[in-house]
Amino acid sequence: MDDGEASNRTHRRSLDLIAIALNVPVDSFYQAKQFKPLLVIDVDPPTEDVEQALIVMRLFLRLKDPEARARCVGFITQELTNDG
Repeated sequence: MDDGEASNRTHRRSLDLIAIALNVPVDSFYQAKQFKPLLVIDVDPPTEDVEQALIVMRLFLRLKDPEARARCVGFITQELTNDG
């Protein structure tokens, strides 16, 4: 295997991991059509709420266990029903 093949394999694996994290098919990176961003934050400077939301998102995306993610969503949902 030459360096080009190894590099392509590394790039493909990186795209696979990004696709998993974003919950999109890896093929979507190879399509020409444009996608709308999933999240746009246009706040200057970011408010404390936005900063906290970004922290929660980053931590959530680091969770690998689907059950742990479900517990997090359940907790937030429960907090929303109690907040009302």
